[in-house]
Amino acid sequence: MRSRKCPLWLVVGVVGVVGTRFGTTVYHIEDIDSLRFAMSAIEFNVLENKPHFPGYPLFVGLLQAVHSLFKSVALSFSLVGVLATLGFYFAAVEIVKLTQVPVSSRVLFVVVAFNPLLWLMGNRYMPDLMGLCVLHWCLVFLLKCTEVTKHDHQPLWPILLGVSASILCGVRLSYLPFLLPGLMLLKNVRVALGALAMFTLATAAWLGIWIYEVGYSEFVELAKHDSLGHFTQWGGTVYATELTFSQRLAGAAESIWAHAMGMWMPGRSAWTFLNALALSGLTGLGIQVLWSQRKRCSASVLYVWLCCCICYAIWAFFFQNITYKPRHILPLLLPVFVVLAAGVTRLRNTGRWSFRTQWPELALFTYMICGVHIGVQHVQPAAIDQVRDHVLASSPTVVYCPDHLIRYYLKQRSPQLHASFVKDISELNQSMVQDEDAVLLSTVELSHLASCFQGTYSFHHNPFVNRLWSSLSVHEYCCKKAAYLE
Repeated sequence: MRSRKCPLWLVVGVVGVVGTRFGTTVYHIEDIDSLRFAMSAIEFNVLENKPHFPGYPLFVGLLQAVHSLFKSVALSFSLVGVLATLGFYFAAVEIVKLTQVPVSSRVLFVVVAFNPLLWLMGNRYMPDLMGLCVLHWCLVFLLKCTEVTKHDHQPLWPILLGVSASILCGVRLSYLPFLLPGLMLLKNVRVALGALAMFTLATAAWLGIWIYEVGYSEFVELAKHDSLGHFTQWGGTVYATELTFSQRLAGAAESIWAHAMGMWMPGRSAWTFLNALALSGLTGLGIQVLWSQRKRCSASVLYVWLCCCICYAIWAFFFQNITYKPRHILPLLLPVFVVLAAGVTRLRNTGRWSFRTQWPELALFTYMICGVHIGVQHVQPAAIDQVRDHVLASSPTVVYCPDHLIRYYLKQRSPQLHASFVKDISELNQSMVQDEDAVLLSTVELSHLASCFQGTYSFHHNPFVNRLWSSLSVHEYCCKKAAYLE
């Protein structure tokens, strides 16, 4: 029996992923969700939004285990990002094998390792990339289950599917709808029931422990409050925003086109324009390859996968903040990666191309540049973190901030700061009277204090790194002058 040696390119690639992710470790907290997960690395308490509901207890358990070794929140998330990136890649390879699509594993590795959105999420203080990894291993086991006929007795794949789907609920619950069509399409009823039974048992085990720790009544109340809030107030769903369907569709398209694949949008660099040209050509070639090879591919596997993607796309379009948070389109990216990789693979396998090469990955050069550029830019402080540094440098301070999320961020990130955080005009006036020597910093312009205006400070980061709070301004006023005028 021949031993299967690990190819040299894979060893180099794994080392490259480890080096690049740790080399682009993010030491600032860039948004409100990242803040909550950063706090959960030290103290897990969903009642205090560490992190927010549904709590992601299995992800936080992994995070805290890693944090106990590194003693660093930033490095812990980078290591988790490495594990998630590599885990997602190996799951993608298994899925491609099951579909029998003609794609080079090496090309697929390059597509995954240099993808801008995956790179960002590999360093961001969020569970999405690990959820993507677990989801695609669920998909592997689900596709294995579809191959089990009515007369087969194969308990392994249903058990793995049920357990992995349970883990997914504790890592990224919102990805679960992706699996529903596949489960309903299983031909073997015993396989489906076995998977559901294992899912129920595994979920009951960890969820029961968690509810016991939190308290049943507190848990139920929090679940009701946050579920209702997500769907009707702050979750970015069709019920929580005033965006039209066309605006939501445009936002989703931008998430895939620009944020996920690094292609051109107005205001972006020339590299992204070249990348758009290159990827458009390679994608067209990939579609041609898949169409010509369609009879050799596994139609049943592709059908189940397609149904899962359609189901998730509908779920995300209506019930996730797909317009402003590109990370919600992550489960839809692998088919795009496969088509792109098929196009690049064709460059090696056909003699019709004058630029035929043993290194077809060179066709992804602009794509790789965009991934590296985004990863490096992510290291720079976000606009909200720059605002926090400015507030710290201006102590003692009165900070007027009507936006409760920004106010919450600044208060949580500046516990040592001697400052008054106020949310309305009455609190503002009271604070200025009590501390005339303080500097007044406001996130909005205050027309009634125009005569006391000192200056405006603007802070920015690349919105294709993070769309949230990419541009913020702080207006400075003199409390002493304001008090004197009154």
